[in-house]
Amino acid sequence: MPPLGITVGALAFFFLLGLAFSNCKNNAPSDHKKALDSEFDDLKKQNSHLEQQVTQLKTSLNASVDENHTLRRKNAELDHKKALDSEFDDLKKQNSHLEQQVTQLKTSLNASVDENHTLRRKNAELEESNAQMSAYIKKHSDDLEALSKSSGEAFKYLSVLMADYMLVDYDNAANYLYRKPHPAIGEGLRIKDLKSKTKEYVAELKRVTYTLDYIYLLFPELQDFIETISDKPSDDEPVPPFTKEKWKTAKETLSSTEYNQMKLDYYVSHQKSKWAIGRDYELYVGYKYSLQGFKVEYYGSYYKLEDLGRDLIVKRNGEVGIIQCKYWSSKKTIHEKHIAQLYGTVVSYTIENILPSSTVHGIFITNISLSPMAKKFAEYLGIKYKENYDIGDFPRIKCNIGKDEFGIETKIYHLPTDQQYDNVKIEKEGECFAFTVAEAEQKGFRHAYRWNS
Repeated sequence: MPPLGITVGALAFFFLLGLAFSNCKNNAPSDHKKALDSEFDDLKKQNSHLEQQVTQLKTSLNASVDENHTLRRKNAELDHKKALDSEFDDLKKQNSHLEQQVTQLKTSLNASVDENHTLRRKNAELEESNAQMSAYIKKHSDDLEALSKSSGEAFKYLSVLMADYMLVDYDNAANYLYRKPHPAIGEGLRIKDLKSKTKEYVAELKRVTYTLDYIYLLFPELQDFIETISDKPSDDEPVPPFTKEKWKTAKETLSSTEYNQMKLDYYVSHQKSKWAIGRDYELYVGYKYSLQGFKVEYYGSYYKLEDLGRDLIVKRNGEVGIIQCKYWSSKKTIHEKHIAQLYGTVVSYTIENILPSSTVHGIFITNISLSPMAKKFAEYLGIKYKENYDIGDFPRIKCNIGKDEFGIETKIYHLPTDQQYDNVKIEKEGECFAFTVAEAEQKGFRHAYRWNS
């Protein structure tokens, strides 16, 4: 057994130790609780703070959702507005285009109205002019009728008087034969008989001359017409100063090329008839237009008196030019009647070919001047003109492709002096004009044979 001291001490030690342990044990829960309460309070505060944050976040979220909805709505509205703006821009463009069309239509309509008014005015003026012309024709027809009934007798009487005056030498010769120392009665009677027959011819000639002069007085424009048709040469051979013997010698000594070129040179360099000059002038003007890319129809030289005042018809890019050419003496002047004639044939061509009037133009070309009134007519009627336009050099030889009596294609060239020159058209592919005989022959053409009935 241990000693008592040690036991009591040990017991006391252990007692105190247990007491301390017991106190420690009894104090531990209270501190822990306090700690937990403190922690709980902290957690409550944190939770409250978090709840506030959550509330704020919910509020913020709701606000964001609302804002998102608002933004979406605004975005949709903006998209719609953009679509509307784009549609509006398209409508503005369409409207602008429509306004332009309306403006153009208004302009076109106004132009049509103006043109209609102009055409009506011109039509009224033409009707008035036609009425005046009809009255003019009727008056002069009446004059001609009166001439044939009354003035004709006066002309006949005057013609007889002039014939007697012109044949007075016949009477003098007959009287001398009757009264000479050795009268020749038979010869005197023969002269008297000759005078009687000659008097009939002279009187008729004078009557016709007086009548024609009177007709010229009534219709001065006929003089130009008569001068043109009566001046056409009828022979295809060159005329003096070269004699037929000289031409015969040249034909025998020169080659056909040289001889034909000699004929062409002679034609170009020597004086020509008014008809030939007029024809050459048309060919020259047509040549100048062909150089500008126009298709040229030599209407006047082919149809002659039936040309209806259309010497040339030129075409390019849907436009048509009706051209009248006048190569006259410098002493003459182009008057308004010639412009009116061209205007009439332009209108006729437009109607005949069912063409818009805006595509057909009248053009007057001359080597002399237009009168002031003729220029006013041209301006009013829309006729273009070129005055003081002289003739120059141009290819005169027509190179034509035809068929002979056997149906074989034949290439033939025609000189201006050839009989069929004016009847030849240059319009098919391969046909052309040439400056020289050598040029025509190099292209494979031969000279046309002289036609004999």
